[in-house]
Amino acid sequence: MQRKNIIVISDDLNTGRSVAFILEAAQFEISLVSRLKEFAEVMSRSQQSENPPAVLVIDLEMPGITEAGWLSAFDQFKDQVPILAINGYPLNGNPLAKRFRKLDGYLEKPFDARLLLSQIRRLTANGKRRRNSRSANPV
Repeated sequence: MQRKNIIVISDDLNTGRSVAFILEAAQFEISLVSRLKEFAEVMSRSQQSENPPAVLVIDLEMPGITEAGWLSAFDQFKDQVPILAINGYPLNGNPLAKRFRKLDGYLEKPFDARLLLSQIRRLTANGKRRRNSRSANPV
């Protein structure tokens, strides 16, 4: 059985490697990227492959790119691939919370590895069907 492809986007080496390590240990195939341009290239290649991305995991705290900038960049993929955001701020009280609700999952740093895996498994199981009916654990 082919391992599900997860693209992890983070410029924070520690966060990116931690997420990749946890997901690789759980038998997911990981592409780790650190720049928006690199993401676009990886996403283009992945969508044309036999194993397109099952989930995008994005670290929203990247210098030079605002959270709104990330969300705009991912708007083109939100109906194709589930998106899980990781951020150091709680969703409640965040001025961009309405935009975050477009995402399929949200984890506040620091997060427990079991919670990350639970969200990833939920998103890979639901796939794009979640757009038609929200899961029990929506953002």
